[in-house]
Amino acid sequence: MVKVIAHRGASKLAPQNTLSAFRLAKELKADGFENDVHMTKDGHIVVCHDYDIDETSNGTGHIIDYTLEELLKFDFGSYFSPEFEGEKIPTLNEFFEISKGLSIINVEIKRPFD
Repeated sequence: MVKVIAHRGASKLAPQNTLSAFRLAKELKADGFENDVHMTKDGHIVVCHDYDIDETSNGTGHIIDYTLEELLKFDFGSYFSPEFEGEKIPTLNEFFEISKGLSIINVEIKRPFD
């Protein structure tokens, strides 16, 4: 049986690795999700592919250099389309909550770079 895994959510239709992208992938009947996670300066786990937020938000810098509270001030949707303005970086807990009911979850743990 073929299973469909949404890489970074429905990343061609919504900003990658956002709750909007994961919700849309679920609506499109994906069997599972793939994502990447990083640790923040204050020990929270957030969902983002890159080590930095330069390409996917209105901020710059490395995730490890920010607290979760600081990261939540950035917009992770406008780079993709104005309709996603205000999208926030998701936490791993939020990702797991939206993943309920799926048969496949692939979480790639990114270790801090040296």
